[in-house]
Amino acid sequence: MWIRALLPPTITLEAGMDSVARMRNIVRSYAPVRTVVSEQGRGEDATDPDGSFVAEFFVPLKPQEEWPRD
Repeated sequence: MWIRALLPPTITLEAGMDSVARMRNIVRSYAPVRTVVSEQGRGEDATDPDGSFVAEFFVPLKPQEEWPRD
């Protein structure tokens, strides 16, 4: 699963790090989630037009047989 979050457009990379960490912890708290990998801002090669206000999360899920029944 991919999740894309938009922070306030004026946020700095450093200021967004706490928000991204909180979002990562919330997503990770769900039982079907295997892990969470996040990225904030653009890559070093500057080919991505997004600014530091964009965060993306890669969320691989466990096999459905391992999900809680409730």
